This record gives sequence, structure tokens and C-alpha cells, in this order.
Amino acid sequence: MKISDILKIESIRLNYAPLDKFDLLMELLNLAKASNNIVNFDIVKKELFEREAILSTGVGKGIALPHCKTSHVKKMTAALIINSDASDYDSLDKLPVRLFFLLLSRADNVGAHLRMLSQVSRLVHNHSLTQNLLEAKEPQKVIHLIEKFDLEYKN
Repeated sequence: MKISDILKIESIRLNYAPLDKFDLLMELLNLAKASNNIVNFDIVKKELFEREAILSTGVGKGIALPHCKTSHVKKMTAALIINSDASDYDSLDKLPVRLFFLLLSRADNVGAHLRMLSQVSRLVHNHSLTQNLLEAKEPQKVIHLIEKFDLEYKN
């Protein structure tokens, strides 16, 4: 499975100005909801916030990868917010974040969840690609960059 298989254009938002971390996570969930893959929004919300309470998914270098495994999605689903201004996210390195990638996976497929987290991590830690994503002016450009990445880094 490729990142472009689970991230759809309607689940991408550029230059969102969150009020706080809660607001940002809610916007990511609302973007993911556009995929029509979330079966029970309230339970997915609860599970995502419980996962975030364990350890911040702000992985550092301006990147956050909130994620959870749940039985309340039909299939693996993603959402992406890219901001021109950085937001506080309680990151592990204490630095603000500009790129937020949400991953929701089925609880009964942990292997696929881990493989996709690995792919997303590889994508966001590719400095030149991340720079291009941060400079994107429209979601179509983001999709194009991710599709190109998927082709170059097949599993």
C-alpha cells in the first residue's frame, strides 16, 4: 500500500491556524472524516486522544504524526495539514510543528499500520520533499509530490 492510496485531496488542508493542539487534532479528524471511512467518529476521537496522551506524536523537526489503531474505521485513512506558520504541539524536541500527518488504521492489521507509519516517516524525513510540501500552494501539488515519492520508494 502507498501513501497516495490512503491520503485523498479532500483530506489535505494548507495553512490552517489552530487555536491549540486539541483544535488541530479535531481538524485532522474532520479532514479524515471526508474519506467516509470513519464508522464511529466519537470513538475514533476518543482513541486518538488517548493515544496522544500516552506520548506526544510530535516527533521533532517540525513534524507530528498523530495516529491510532481502531476498529471504527473501514480501512486505513489519512489526513494532512501543512502550515506556513509553526504551531505548538508539545513535540518531543519542544520545537513548533508545521507538518501534521494523521494516520488511522484498523486495529486488526497492526502490521499494515507499522509499515505505513514507516513510509510516512520516510516521507516526512526526506528534507527536500518536506521543503517542497511546505512550499505547496494547493492540495493538488501535495498529492503530486506524494505520488512521485510513492513511485520512487516502492516497498
